[in-house]
Amino acid sequence: MKKFFSLFAAVLFAGSMMAAVGNLYYTATFLKGTADAGNNVSGYDKTGTYTTNGIDWTIPGNNTNGDYIRVGGKSITSVERVIASQSALGDAIAKIVISHNGKSRGDVTVDSVVLTVASNAAFTADVEKMVVTAPTVAKGSAGTIEFLAADNWATARYYKFSFFVTNTSTSNGGLDVLSIAFYSFQDASAPAINAEKVDFGLVATTTLPVAKNAQLEVVGANLTEAITYSVLGEHVSATGTLTAAGGTLDVTLNAAAEGAISDTIVLTSGTTVTKVAVEAAIVNTVGNGEKATPFTVADVVALNNRLPLSEKYWVVGYIVGCAANGGELAASDAVSNIALGDAADQTTALVPVELANNTEYRTALNVVDTPANKGKKVKVHGQLISYFLTTGVKALDDYEFVTDVPDAIDNTVVEGKAVKRIVNGQLVIEKNGVIYNAQGAMVR
Repeated sequence: MKKFFSLFAAVLFAGSMMAAVGNLYYTATFLKGTADAGNNVSGYDKTGTYTTNGIDWTIPGNNTNGDYIRVGGKSITSVERVIASQSALGDAIAKIVISHNGKSRGDVTVDSVVLTVASNAAFTADVEKMVVTAPTVAKGSAGTIEFLAADNWATARYYKFSFFVTNTSTSNGGLDVLSIAFYSFQDASAPAINAEKVDFGLVATTTLPVAKNAQLEVVGANLTEAITYSVLGEHVSATGTLTAAGGTLDVTLNAAAEGAISDTIVLTSGTTVTKVAVEAAIVNTVGNGEKATPFTVADVVALNNRLPLSEKYWVVGYIVGCAANGGELAASDAVSNIALGDAADQTTALVPVELANNTEYRTALNVVDTPANKGKKVKVHGQLISYFLTTGVKALDDYEFVTDVPDAIDNTVVEGKAVKRIVNGQLVIEKNGVIYNAQGAMVR
């Protein structure tokens, strides 16, 4: 039997039909390069396989940009891009939340998103559909697209999400989908403990250990005993008092080292038990993205496109040439970009920087028109975003050349002694009458 609901219809009947939403049941998180990621997809019109948290999915390209799937393309008009489960979900579902990082370009429009639910992977049996027309999606701004069941989608169902995307630009762009979260259906008369996952997200810190605080709202339903709690894991602590109706817990994250954290808070009332995940990703950086303390190239690589696209940051590095895919050094130079390294002779794990056409930044920084820019140290201010299939810098709005000035300049030339000088604003080294630049190349 085929059912079709619009989101408007679901809201219209909210008073009598809307599903009772329980706890988070399953999340499909699309992380580039993870062990269970499956096949990367390098084309916007291609289809690949992906396994996340135990469920198989088919996905469109391009998911090699970062920890998201970019659904879109170039010069397209309401083209369908599909993310579909190839394994059934083992619970009845009441709500689905698609989290995204916004549009990658202003030329992109998400015309609609269609949810198809079926009892087989071909999506031909027991089909139900729901449509969100023209969801609110801004460029580079995180948001969500939600589907709320009129009652619930039954257990052992498959889920397909069709994104209809328009991009008037001849450059690729689309909607950057981060994850899809599924919430269980809850029988209103059954005992339950409801609480959302505590997600600290990316925690970039210049000092370790680091502590962060959050609050966990707990709601009890049809319980006869007070809710107790305990913590599984070594990075999280919780304090507070709960009753049978619930309450608020203060959750503290204490991280002493880099890496992913996944602890659990167990909530119990009688025989009713709910487990709440507490997650974080800790990255220890040299800088913090401010002008006085910019991110290094290694910092940007480690952050891996996980900072908000709505913000801009300072990055410092040496101009080593131009960029090739994956943070490699290009064999030939171009005016459109530069590649930064933490050392002037670095050739891998580079950060590409876009030099947009008709801007002062292309004029000042490119190495084709000014070959002497190679080896110079520069700070750039822009958006940290995927570029050349790695973490790059785009949308520059400021830059500044940096001179590595030694603590003291010895202006006395001594036979056999290497002497540092500043000549025409650049650091040079003089030994036995020969002048070398800061990278060791002979100047004269």
